[in-house]
Amino acid sequence: MTIAEAINNAETVSPNEPEPLYRPLPPTPDYPIAALGDVLGKAAEALHNDVQAPLAMCGQSLLAAASLAAMPHVDVGIDGRRIPTSLYCVTMGETGERKSGIDRLATWPIEQHQKGLGTEYRQALTEYETEAAIHRIKRQKAERQKDMDAIENDLRSLGDEPTAPVQPILLCSDPTMEGITKLLERQPYTGLFSDEGGRMLGGHAMSKDNKLRTITLLSKLWDGRPVDRVRAGDAATVLYGRRMAMHLLMQPAVAQELLADPLAQDQGILGRILLSYPDSMVGRQPYIGKDAGANPHVKRYQAKLLSAMKTPVNADEDGALQPALLHLSGEAKAIYVGFVNHINEQLSGEDLRAVRGLACKAAELSLRIAGVLHWIENPSVLSIGGGTMAGAVELMNYYLAEAIRLQAGSVVNKDLEMAERLVHWLRERGERIVYPRDVYKDGPSRSIRNKASALKILRLLEDHGYLMPLPEESLGNRKQGWQVVDVAQVATVAQG
Repeated sequence: MTIAEAINNAETVSPNEPEPLYRPLPPTPDYPIAALGDVLGKAAEALHNDVQAPLAMCGQSLLAAASLAAMPHVDVGIDGRRIPTSLYCVTMGETGERKSGIDRLATWPIEQHQKGLGTEYRQALTEYETEAAIHRIKRQKAERQKDMDAIENDLRSLGDEPTAPVQPILLCSDPTMEGITKLLERQPYTGLFSDEGGRMLGGHAMSKDNKLRTITLLSKLWDGRPVDRVRAGDAATVLYGRRMAMHLLMQPAVAQELLADPLAQDQGILGRILLSYPDSMVGRQPYIGKDAGANPHVKRYQAKLLSAMKTPVNADEDGALQPALLHLSGEAKAIYVGFVNHINEQLSGEDLRAVRGLACKAAELSLRIAGVLHWIENPSVLSIGGGTMAGAVELMNYYLAEAIRLQAGSVVNKDLEMAERLVHWLRERGERIVYPRDVYKDGPSRSIRNKASALKILRLLEDHGYLMPLPEESLGNRKQGWQVVDVAQVATVAQG
C-alpha cells in the first residue's frame, strides 16, 4: 500500500475529533468595573465602548497606570506596617484585541510627563555642561600654580564638581535587570510597561542565565525592600525607597509559559501579579468612528493622572522616596479585617490551594489597590474610606477567581506545551504525513531535535488523536510514520 492509498483509506473513515491538549478554561468572571471608582471606572467603560476592547483589559490598563502615578507619593499604613502602592499586572489578549490602543491611552499622561521632564533635562544639561566646563578651567588654573598653599586654597574654594542631570525614563518596555538597577540609582521610580509583553519574557532578562536574578529583583521592588548592586570593578550600591509598577500585555500562549514556569512558581513572583484574561472581542468590533481620547471621562482620567505625575515627589538626599502614609478609616479597617479572616478560612481548604501564593498576599494586594483608587480620587486626603476598601476587596476577589481559572487551564506540562508547538508547526507547513526524522531534524524547538524526544511528543499527539499511525505496509524502509488528522481544525488552548 502506498502512502497516498493509506491517506485515501484513512479519509474514508471519519476519525474521532482530537482531544484538547489542555483542559477547557472555566467561564470568565465578570470584571467589577464599578469597584474602580468614579475616575478609573468611567474611563474604563468609555474605553471599552469607544475602542471596543475587553472591559477587563481597559480596567487593568488604567489601574496599572494609576499605580505608577500613586506609588512615589503614597504608601498604606496598617498595624505598624508600610505597604507600597505599586502593582504588577499581566493581561492576556489575542491578536486584534486592541491592546496597543488601550495601553497608549492609559499611559498617555505618563508619556506626556516624561516628555516635559525631557525638555527640562535638556535645558539642565546645557547649564551643567557650561558649569562643568567653568569648573574644569578653574581647576586647571589652580593646579598650574607653584605655591602648594595657593593650590589647596583655590581647589577648596572650587567646591564639588557639578552633578550631571538625570534623563528621566518613566516607562521602559524590555529592560535588563542590570539596566533597571542602574536607572533606579539615578531616579527613584519607574514603570515596566509593554503591549508586547512577550518581548520581556523571551528577552535577555528572562533567559536561562538571568531568570532567577530578574525574578528576585522584581520581587524586591514589589516588596519595597532595599536593592543591592555589587559588581566587580564597581562600587557596591544599596538603593532604598525605590518603587516600580508593571503592566505586561501579552498573547495567552506566552503568558501560559510564565504561569507554568517552575521557577516563577517557586520564587513567589506569581503571587505578586494580578492576572486577567478577558473573553475575546475579536469579530465583535464594528466600526463606530469615535475618538476615545476625546471622551470626557477619558480626558478627565488623563488630566488627573497628568496632574498627579507633575506633583513633586518627596525624596531624601540619597534619592529614597518618602511617600505620605494613607490610613484606613474605621469602616475601611473593618472591611479589611473581614477580608483577611475570610481568606484565612479559605486557605485551609481546597479552593485556594492552586493559587496559595496569591491568596497569601491577597489582603496586602487589596490595600495596595485601595491606596491607588483612593489617591487618584482624593490625593489631598490621607484616610481611605469604606467604599474604596470595599471596591478593592471586590477587585481582589476577581483576581483570585481569575487566577484559579487560569491555573486550572494553564500549561503545567512541558510535553503538552511542546506537543502544541508541534501541531502549529505541522499546520503552518501543511504537512499530511510526518516521520520522526522530520521532527528531530527540522522541528520547531531544539528540545525536540533528538529521536527520543521527537518520538515521545509524536506518540503523545497520537494518544490525543492528532496523529494516526500509518499502516506498516506503507512505511517502506521507515519504522514509523503518522498521518496528520484534521490539521486545519486543530485548536490551541480551549476557551470553554
